[in-house]
Amino acid sequence: MWNDVTKRIVFYTIMLVVIVLMLCSSNSNINRVRRDPAERALSNDARQIGGAAQQYFLTTNQKTVSFSYNSDTGKILGPLEPWLNRIAKGYTVSDSTIELGNPAAFTLSYPKVLNGQPVTFSDEGKTTQVLER
Repeated sequence: MWNDVTKRIVFYTIMLVVIVLMLCSSNSNINRVRRDPAERALSNDARQIGGAAQQYFLTTNQKTVSFSYNSDTGKILGPLEPWLNRIAKGYTVSDSTIELGNPAAFTLSYPKVLNGQPVTFSDEGKTTQVLER
């Protein structure tokens, strides 16, 4: 039958295979974990922009608001400044004129989210797009 040395070799070989399989599966999870904070930050910052726009609409009785964003500092400039001072750095903002009730009011993109493709948000900062996982 099997002697002690053969049993040990078989045992350690099986353990090595299990460890290698675990490392291979965890590598893809590590990359996913790295993306998740960027996705959450993008969604949260869009909600903050939408919230500031809603406050502006309520306060001024206007139906549109335009803002600008400095990607180096994260500073929000323009009429939204009293409600939102700063968001994360490095975004690209497109369509920075928000119209009340518009389901596609503005877009944000960030290199670590959807490979830098723009994500569209409503006037409230909500998105219907599914972010990559």
